[in-house]
Amino acid sequence: MSDSDHQHGIEGEPQHNPHAFKPDPSEQKVPPPSRPHEYSEKTYRSGQSVYDEPDILPGRSREPVHRDWSCTHCGANLRGMPLETPCRECGRRNWYGPPPAGVDSYESWLKRLAGDAAPGRGTVVALACALIGGLFAVVSSLMGTSPGGIMSVNMPMLAIVFGPVVEETMKVAAASYVVEERPYLFTRRSQVMLSAVGAALMFAVLENLLYLFVYSKNPSTNLMLWRWTVCVALHVGCTAIVASGLADVWQRAMHEYRRPRISDLFPSLLTGIAIHGAYNAAVIGLEWKYPSFFR
Repeated sequence: MSDSDHQHGIEGEPQHNPHAFKPDPSEQKVPPPSRPHEYSEKTYRSGQSVYDEPDILPGRSREPVHRDWSCTHCGANLRGMPLETPCRECGRRNWYGPPPAGVDSYESWLKRLAGDAAPGRGTVVALACALIGGLFAVVSSLMGTSPGGIMSVNMPMLAIVFGPVVEETMKVAAASYVVEERPYLFTRRSQVMLSAVGAALMFAVLENLLYLFVYSKNPSTNLMLWRWTVCVALHVGCTAIVASGLADVWQRAMHEYRRPRISDLFPSLLTGIAIHGAYNAAVIGLEWKYPSFFR
């Protein structure tokens, strides 16, 4: 073996090679992909403004809250309290505060679009949500209870558990989407209530038509009276409870110009589902004891 095979100098480096260096194509730098613009002035996504981020991040001042701002956990007013300090009501800490005046944020976006509201827009949106929500609930119910459907195996379980969950959720689905993504489309609390309660009324009417003219043959007068009074009141009443919680979510967002927390709807939604399920369980018992009444 010659001495040249044991050289440790720079003579063997690639840049001193008489032949042109050809890099491995797999090691070439890949140009960064072009990202399409997913945002428009009608939608808003987290991360568009640093002032919508938690107050603990660098650059956020820990000054006292200068206006009405509710606690994320209990809803108490934090006005005058510095963030990161325990809430005076629940003792839990809050990391989100109102943005400074004059900066681009969710607040400025919401104020701009809410100020451009056309007359009658909120009522039209509420009626559209009522129509869509009622149809959503009917279609979802039919898909689950049709022969071979996932919920058609056990009828008591369907009536007490699955039915109320699907119906109460879908009746407020369209209104919940508007409240969470485009709250500026509503201008009054009553419009939020109308969008959900209207969906419940539409669902009750369509369900009665199916039960009385498709599922039942020659229904009795008692059954028709029961369905057009008690059943309609049940659907409207349960959804009114859910709608009240949804209206609270919308009102808080519009009053404080902050992102809606749709998770705050869950207590009202669970209450409506529980009442609906309890009613269905009671009707199953009555139907077993007085079968002629429900024919």
